[in-house]
Amino acid sequence: MPLLMSRRHNLLADEPGLGKTFQAIELFNRLKLMNMLLICKASIKTNWYRRLEENLDWPFIDIQIVNKKTEDIHGDVVIVNYDLIIHSHIFWQLKKRNWGLLVCDEAHYLKNQEAKRTKAILAKNGIIHSCLRSLMMTGTPVLSRPSELYPMLKVLAPQVIAPYNDYWSYAKRYCDAWMDGFGFNDKGASHTDELNKKLREHYMIRRTWNDVETQLPKRRYEMVFVDQTAGVAPSLRQLENFERRHFHHQKLDPGEHLASLRRKTAEIKVEACLDQIKEYIESSGKIVIFAYHHCVIERLSHELKGFGVVVLTGSTGNSLRQRAIDDFIKTPEIRVFIGQIQAAGEGIDGLQGVCHNILFVETSWVPAEISQAIARLWRLGQTKRVLIRFLVWANSVEEHMLRVALDKVQTIREIVK
Repeated sequence: MPLLMSRRHNLLADEPGLGKTFQAIELFNRLKLMNMLLICKASIKTNWYRRLEENLDWPFIDIQIVNKKTEDIHGDVVIVNYDLIIHSHIFWQLKKRNWGLLVCDEAHYLKNQEAKRTKAILAKNGIIHSCLRSLMMTGTPVLSRPSELYPMLKVLAPQVIAPYNDYWSYAKRYCDAWMDGFGFNDKGASHTDELNKKLREHYMIRRTWNDVETQLPKRRYEMVFVDQTAGVAPSLRQLENFERRHFHHQKLDPGEHLASLRRKTAEIKVEACLDQIKEYIESSGKIVIFAYHHCVIERLSHELKGFGVVVLTGSTGNSLRQRAIDDFIKTPEIRVFIGQIQAAGEGIDGLQGVCHNILFVETSWVPAEISQAIARLWRLGQTKRVLIRFLVWANSVEEHMLRVALDKVQTIREIVK
C-alpha cells in the first residue's frame, strides 16, 4: 500500500484472487480523496457497488452506477462500464469533472490504441487528463504479447519504455518486430527481462500466488482423459472427416471449420461424460463447472437440474448475475454453479467460502482465462484444498489446442513475473 500511495500512476497486476478490488478501495480510503471514477466491465458493476458499500470509510458518499448512455452523472463515486464511456453524453460529463482517482478494472481492455474506449481514456483529450491519480488493475497485463502494454505505458509511465517512446522503436525493442511479407509484424516478444525490471521499478506492482501460497491451501489438478469409445461417440477421425466434407462443400474458411469442430467435439464429450459429471457432483458437495459454448451450458443445466443449478453466461443481466452468485452461496439446495469461462472468470467473489471443487467440461484456449476461472475458488478466503479437474477428449483437437495455449504462458511470465 505505501508504494501505491507514493506514485501518481500505478499498474496493480496481482494475479487473480489476491484482492485487487479491496486494495483499490483501501487506496481511496487512505488518500482521503473526494471522489473516484471506476471503469469496469458491465457485468461486474454490481459487484463493485457491493464491495464499495461494505468497505468505504465514509458511508455518506454517494455511489452511482451508470447504466444508460443518456444518464446524468452525479455521484461522488461513479461506476461506469467501458462500453458507455464512448458515448458523448457520458464522456463529456466525465471529462469535465476533476477526479481524485481513476480506477480501470480489467485494464487489459485498453490494449488496442485504436479502440474507442482506449482513446476515450488515454488519448490527448481523454478522461485520464482530468484525474489526479490512476490505478490500472488487471491480473493479466499481457494477454499474449508485449504490444498490448504500449497504450498504457506511453501515457501513464513513459519512463518505463524510454528511450523507445514511439511505437516503432518500442515494437522493435520489446516485440521483436520486423517487416514480413504482409507488413509490420509486432506479435513477438524480446528483451522481456528488461521490460519486467523497468515495469517493477516505475509502474507495476505484482504479487503472484508464490508470494502468498503459504497463506493458502494447496491446489490439486487432475486431467481426466475421455476415451473415444465405440458406441458412445464417433471417433475424432470420423468427426474430422465429416467436418472436412461439410466445410469443403460450403467453402467456409478454416477458422470456421475449427470453431465448428471444437463445438461438436464438446457436445459429444458432454454426452459421453454426463454420468461421470453427476458422480463428481454427488461426491463433491457444491461444485463450480466451467464451459465455453452456450449449447454445452444449456445441456448441462438441463441434465443437472436435479442437483440445483444456477447459470452465469455473457448474456446474463447484471441483476440476475448477482442473484445467481448469491443463490449459490446462500442456498444449500443449490449445489452446481455453471459458468461460461469468459463471463464467470472475472468479477466474482465469495464462492471460495462455500466451495472448493472446479470441473472444466471445456477449457479456454487462452491461458489467462483459465487462471482467472480457477481464481474464483483458489483465492484469499479459501480454507480447503482446491480440486481442479479438466475433462479432456484424448487425442483430440481440444487436447492439442489446450497444449498450444499453455505454451504461451512462458512469455507472459517472463514479462510480469
